[in-house]
Amino acid sequence: MSHISRARLTFLVIGSLSLTSPAQTTSPANNNSPSARVGLQVEERALGLLDQLFAATKDFKDDGLRIRLQAQLANTLWDYDQPRARRLLSGAFQDVALSKTSTDENHYARSAFESIDARFPLRNEILRMVANRDPALAQQLIESVVKEPPGPGSKPGSGQNGTVDQRANHYMFLATDLLSTDPARAVDLAKTGLTDAGSNINVFPQFVRFLQSLGQKDMAAADSLFNYALSVVQHDPPHFDAGIRWLSSYVFPDYGGIPRLFFGPGKAPETLPKASPAIVETFLNFVFTAIIHQSASADSNRGATTSAAADYPAVRLLLPYFDKSMPEKAATLRSKLDEAARSSPAGPDRDRLAELASPSSARDQENKGDSARTPQLKDSAYRLAVMLYITNAEYDHALSVVRKIGDPKLRSSMNGQVLIAQARTALQDQDFETAYGKTSQLAIPRERASMLCNIAEVIRGRDSVRAEELIVEASSLIRGLERNPLKLTAFLDLTRAKGHSDDEEQFQAMQAVIDEINQIDFAPEWSVLKSTTVRTDDGVIQWQMDYGLSMIPFYDIFAPLARADFDRAVRLAQSIGLKEASVFAQVAICRTVLAKPRAAQSPGTA
Repeated sequence: MSHISRARLTFLVIGSLSLTSPAQTTSPANNNSPSARVGLQVEERALGLLDQLFAATKDFKDDGLRIRLQAQLANTLWDYDQPRARRLLSGAFQDVALSKTSTDENHYARSAFESIDARFPLRNEILRMVANRDPALAQQLIESVVKEPPGPGSKPGSGQNGTVDQRANHYMFLATDLLSTDPARAVDLAKTGLTDAGSNINVFPQFVRFLQSLGQKDMAAADSLFNYALSVVQHDPPHFDAGIRWLSSYVFPDYGGIPRLFFGPGKAPETLPKASPAIVETFLNFVFTAIIHQSASADSNRGATTSAAADYPAVRLLLPYFDKSMPEKAATLRSKLDEAARSSPAGPDRDRLAELASPSSARDQENKGDSARTPQLKDSAYRLAVMLYITNAEYDHALSVVRKIGDPKLRSSMNGQVLIAQARTALQDQDFETAYGKTSQLAIPRERASMLCNIAEVIRGRDSVRAEELIVEASSLIRGLERNPLKLTAFLDLTRAKGHSDDEEQFQAMQAVIDEINQIDFAPEWSVLKSTTVRTDDGVIQWQMDYGLSMIPFYDIFAPLARADFDRAVRLAQSIGLKEASVFAQVAICRTVLAKPRAAQSPGTA
């Protein structure tokens, strides 16, 4: 058993068994109709099944699976016993702090947050469930997260003990989730996240996403929040550079470098929302004043260690915007930046300044690769250049850089990314032949099969004969794939592309999916890496692949079946060999039939 005591888990399980009768939540008038009686019987069977699933969790060896399942069960119970559901969700959230997390080399981190602290995604998943039910409770749970204590191993952008201070990040994600239903609360939460962040610069990517979404709904509110962010950055000199780097991408959509990679591939800068002239003027004046002030501070403290020089790289990338909008200040600013660079003492700080001030546009990264001295440095710069070209939808430039990459595996991988982006763009433009042509060039059969399914699904209503041809081609490719989680993904793509005219066809298709699941060596954990081989047109490559249960989309598979025939869907779920996977599948079925219609409901993650 884990850090979480058996006594506590047993208490939660026993407490869950005394469920409120669903008959007490249904009006007597509705109970008299045949359809209501049938629905009530299904609800009763689903609630009884939930009791059994609660009990099954005690055998789970993985803390993360047990806590995640407890939260999903509680979320399913909300409409039938809200007080108990609240206690279970709150308990699951608090148990995350006591859980053992997979942080070894076999753990697959799905985000920068998880790579630093594996507890983040599980907490965030529970918070999204709670926020969909009661945003105030979600905020209370965030406030209960203990601030990271001081300790060794501190590093920029992290909490003082070397981990991300999670509270600020949770505030920012919760704000994003609530923007469509409660914008006022969402803005307040975003402000709290910025204020609470302290030295945690990791909140800025999500904050800029939030700011862009808010601007599409209410530009005045977005501008006001942006000004608030400037006040936060102003009072955090050690992280001025990071703050400016990210906020610049909101004011200037074509601002280069890493931030461009966070806002969606295939989106040219000119298609992104533009800031108002007033915000542009406010932002540039803010940056100019801050740099002049820091420069003066450095002059008065000659010989002392200052962070001013290290704060300038992001500002250097703003010089073209100063040249265009404030030429009278551009010369002064350029002079101050050059002076700071000359006065920076030799050593690690100066090397860091040179690296941060290095070219950031796709073209500049390509030039950087051309002039690099080692094959490794060349390929690193070329890889980033390709990603930036893809982000800007400049595919021909991206392919020209791919051809410069020396490492064969990296070259093949990046070529595939460009082709997939081209195919998806063509599909969005309804240029089906171009989409097919780019898909046919993909070297990895699984990628080729999935894209064929995507094309078939889009054109099925227009040209059923052509769609069937694509499905046959994809089926042939999928049959030859190695048995691994990505084959399951391709299998599901194929099922979706085919479509099904009745429930019987749907069950038969999903029986084949379950057979595939039972033949794949999934681990009884949420995510775990295993080494496997993948055949490509260019040969066999080694691939680190996630074999955890997160790779199985339980809700997508079982929700349609549950609506058609609850008992048959349960039998199918119980035919899954791995107990943990079978339990998650059954929870997805219960969630489907027990869900009560209400505004802004989201299926979440099952």
